[in-house]
Amino acid sequence: MKRTNNLWLLLVVLLPGSFSSVAAQKPELDAVLKNLGFPKGSAVRSVTTRDNTLLIDFTPETVKNGITDSDLEALADALRRLPDKSGIGNTRMTVGDRDLSSFAPPSPFVPTAEAPAPTAAAGALLGKKIVLSPGHGWYYKPAWSLQRSYYFGIVEDFMNQEMIQYLYNLLVNAGATVWVTREMDKTAGNCTTLYNFAGLERTAPNKPWWQMAALYYAVRMGAPSSVYDNGNTTDYNRDIAARPLYANWRGADIMVSLHNNGYDGTATGTETLYDNANGYTVTDAANEYGSQYLAQKIQAKVVAQIRANYNASWANRGAKGFAGSYGENRRATRPACLIEVAFVDRLDPDSNALQDEKFRLLVAKGMYEGICDYFHVTPTYNANVSAPLGTWKANPMTRTWAVKLGGSIEAAPSSAGGWVYAGTTAGTAHGVAATVESGYTPGTLRWTYPATGNLGASILARPTVYNDSVYFVTVNGKLLALNRFSGGLRWSVTVPNAGNLVSSPAATADGKVVIGSDNGRLYSYAQSNGALLKSFPSGTPFGAINGSVAIPANQEVWVTSADGKVRRITADLNTMLWESTAGTGINTSPMVLADNNTVYFSNTSNTIYALNASNGSLALGWEGPVTYTKVIGGSPWASGADDLLVAGLENHQIVGLRASDGINPGDFPLRPYGVREYPGGAVVWNGVIYIGGADGRFLALRRTSGSADPGSGWRVFDSSTQGLPGQFLGSPCLTGTTADDRVVVGCTNSYLYAFPL
Repeated sequence: MKRTNNLWLLLVVLLPGSFSSVAAQKPELDAVLKNLGFPKGSAVRSVTTRDNTLLIDFTPETVKNGITDSDLEALADALRRLPDKSGIGNTRMTVGDRDLSSFAPPSPFVPTAEAPAPTAAAGALLGKKIVLSPGHGWYYKPAWSLQRSYYFGIVEDFMNQEMIQYLYNLLVNAGATVWVTREMDKTAGNCTTLYNFAGLERTAPNKPWWQMAALYYAVRMGAPSSVYDNGNTTDYNRDIAARPLYANWRGADIMVSLHNNGYDGTATGTETLYDNANGYTVTDAANEYGSQYLAQKIQAKVVAQIRANYNASWANRGAKGFAGSYGENRRATRPACLIEVAFVDRLDPDSNALQDEKFRLLVAKGMYEGICDYFHVTPTYNANVSAPLGTWKANPMTRTWAVKLGGSIEAAPSSAGGWVYAGTTAGTAHGVAATVESGYTPGTLRWTYPATGNLGASILARPTVYNDSVYFVTVNGKLLALNRFSGGLRWSVTVPNAGNLVSSPAATADGKVVIGSDNGRLYSYAQSNGALLKSFPSGTPFGAINGSVAIPANQEVWVTSADGKVRRITADLNTMLWESTAGTGINTSPMVLADNNTVYFSNTSNTIYALNASNGSLALGWEGPVTYTKVIGGSPWASGADDLLVAGLENHQIVGLRASDGINPGDFPLRPYGVREYPGGAVVWNGVIYIGGADGRFLALRRTSGSADPGSGWRVFDSSTQGLPGQFLGSPCLTGTTADDRVVVGCTNSYLYAFPL
């Protein structure tokens, strides 16, 4: 029977709030069967209630060709909306006197693994064996596909896997022996195995191991073939069955699955599902060890954590029993439950919460406490709940040098010829020897301008270096040209009616300096003496220009403005070649890549655009702009060599797209532990993303392995560990790309830091 990849998009079954009116909705229920491709004559025969259970009986034609786990799940996903509204907690689907699930392929015999359990630390769960199942991942159908779709920048296949790491850590730290049905190590490389089930050889997936479905991981872990080649006819259904069969093979005491929900964009909250007919609902009458008890404990603790520490009105959808409808529970020969944490297709509050690390930590803590309650033990916390698992842990990033400047550094620095230049909010400009190429000892402050006092206003724009001059602007409208080697003043001008000047200038090869102003005009000055050469436009001004002016190799002028437009202008500021509207205002800088003739930028609606640099149309290969739910901090950074476009969000995420087509390459978003906001932009070199956070941490992350720099983990520098906490608000810069070069970033604690590439 056919089943879509995202059934919750199709199964919008609007059921009433009481059982007495279910019969009136029978046509809608029958339509579900039709949409799923059930045989002719498939229909709902009756709907009744008994002992707090909704009983749905189907015609025999419904199982004429058998039934699969995915079909059962699809029906249950639609039907469970009714118990949620009516207060009835359980659902049972039948054909006559047989459970509908009894017509599905039976579970094969799986021997229990004889391998000794891994050594565990002492704690509340010492000796307990637990299997965790973060659902979904890449599977073959007959092309490699994800099992769910992206909503608001996230996809359940990856979200489940990332969320389970925190629970894993808590359980291991409490002494439990824990296995996970999918790869946990983001540095494990790509899966290139040629799988062959039922005589059909699949192509090599070439996907990161941590993103692969449980079916293929079971093969990798040496499970018996009955775990993965388990009698089902599609990899989708093989994967559903492989998860509980893996738990059976491991001999776990319990199995806990973590999923996220979806419906029609209106549903919200948390629910936990269990099987009430497979013999493991209640296995010990005295202590209530069983699936129902496990589900109730986890549901109660997770909702309690969310309501107490995150959202007091978070919806509690309850613990619900289904007779065989969910293969992940039904096929487990031990107590098992499946938590649906939130709805990925509802932005607020669900998706926003899922993208917040605090929320995910609270969910993990609630699940851990629920498991402890199930085993009648008191939770212990032997390690940091927040610390990510294993190779996800950050290695300290050692600074090469640090130089204290005259005040807080909130704008990006610039570099040239082994030097780095930066301005401060105290109104001072500085030149620092960054590498041996400068001719001085790296990490020495060579000059400050003015030598005493200050400029009377903050410097909040990145300086621009051209030939032997460096250009700074102050927020009160001054443009200064300094000798970049000595810091001596060459000239200083006041930009007319500049207002709040935060746009970085740009230099042209024919001797001009061009700057955008808060008054919506561009000004060009002679590099030699600061003489005003031109202002543009001469008529009605643009919106405020807050982003930097870009002048690529062809010497044309590119600028964005608060009126929501990006413009391409001739180098002499005489002619506007084209302008394109991007919805709301733009306060970030354009980035022009010559190798693919594309200009990239973002607007205040958190949308990233890629336009054809020749005419302003949508860039070739892009289907449209990409919008995120959180504020984009700083300007997007594009790398043609890495085919990567990166931006930081002000909710601890780093998002990335292929620069060539705007598609998420599969290893984004990144959520490095601890960093709350990325108010500045990133730089990317050789596959490593360098970005700073408002919590005072500066990160180096290798995107090709998910979130890890080479070898043993991503690198982090924490300004608070230096006794000088601050914030990294501006983008970093690279002094070059050799072994002697550095990535340099400014901090609000007044220090300029350099790190090895």
